[in-house]
Amino acid sequence: MAQSSRQLRRIMRATFDRRALLRGAAAAGAVPLAGTFRARGAVAQNTDPIRVGAIIPFTGLETHNGLSMQYGLEIATGEINTAGGLAGRQVEVIMEDDGSDVGRGVRAAAKLVGQDAVEFLNGTLTSSVRTAVFEETRESQTLFLNPTYYEGGLCDPYYFSSGATPNQGIEPMTAFAMENLGKSFYFVASDYIWGTGSVAAAIPAVEAGGGSVVGEEYVPFGTSDFTAVINRIKEAAPDVVFPFVAGQDGITFLKQLSDFGVRENVEICADSIDELIVPALSNEVAAGIVNCSCYYMMLENDANQAFLETMRSTYGDDALIGSFGMNMYNNMKLVQAAADGLDEWTKDAITERLREATFDGPSGPLTTDPSNQHMVQNAYIATIQPDKSFKLEETIENVSPQAGCTVP
Repeated sequence: MAQSSRQLRRIMRATFDRRALLRGAAAAGAVPLAGTFRARGAVAQNTDPIRVGAIIPFTGLETHNGLSMQYGLEIATGEINTAGGLAGRQVEVIMEDDGSDVGRGVRAAAKLVGQDAVEFLNGTLTSSVRTAVFEETRESQTLFLNPTYYEGGLCDPYYFSSGATPNQGIEPMTAFAMENLGKSFYFVASDYIWGTGSVAAAIPAVEAGGGSVVGEEYVPFGTSDFTAVINRIKEAAPDVVFPFVAGQDGITFLKQLSDFGVRENVEICADSIDELIVPALSNEVAAGIVNCSCYYMMLENDANQAFLETMRSTYGDDALIGSFGMNMYNNMKLVQAAADGLDEWTKDAITERLREATFDGPSGPLTTDPSNQHMVQNAYIATIQPDKSFKLEETIENVSPQAGCTVP
């Protein structure tokens, strides 16, 4: 049954003090974390809530994803608490804004683990923030759940990822594109670890399928004028442009491709455009883009329809959620599945159970691959229609993650 926003918040006891966060983010220098982080292995009293720390970009480059991630987190927490909590204890969520900034993300993690004594972290979006938080949680042996697709390469006994690896997004997309859109590709990416890592994964996928790469470009954050890049794309005359441009910059790039008339001769494929992004694009810009994702709102299954009903009744009929928000939800539900039948919550007990966790939810079935602790999951390829709806083209079921590492 759907719950009101007030009920969800009362159940959650969620905390998000934006002004205090901004004051902390403005402080000079980074917090010395070696003494701040501490592992959470001891059993608390059964009446104490289990605190969960959420790191979300409510501001900055990825601000458009913030509410989506909050929605998924809150809905899952409400469901968990209504069902009796985790190991018989209610869940309390404390949210912090990382602003897509490494320093802020690390300070947020330090506060959540050190001051707020959370049992685990759920969140981060950009790869730079994720990698920095990963290094700190690895040192402190703090359980850390990642909701975002990324370039891979992070493995640790206390790190789990529902976010897709390149072979669950980039590789299916390039294969579909070469069969249906064209064989020659031009890559444009943000000049940081996600962009460069994604192109590094995409190039061999294209070449293995008999395609060719006619150009690759890397642009800094905050790029607002892509004229020079677009002129080089015109000169190279690729069949397909595959962008890995982060956040608002990516939206600007897509708009300018249309403004310069490139779309008349070039197809666009992506792994980052879903129902959360298309409202920022005109019908003309969005139509015809082909995207691969592990979740869309348009998926037709009972779990997804129930989730969307709860989201809309709680946050309004115009509420939207993307893959990052859905994976905030999935991460919490995987923890719930791992905690099922557990008499007492301990970090090691829940971590061991997470290695065998499964959850069949709105995005389809998820199962942990114990070798790298990323999820086996479906990949969905869809084409954006002239009315900005999504038409499902292909479902690739139960794709095993190739994370580029194994758990030590």
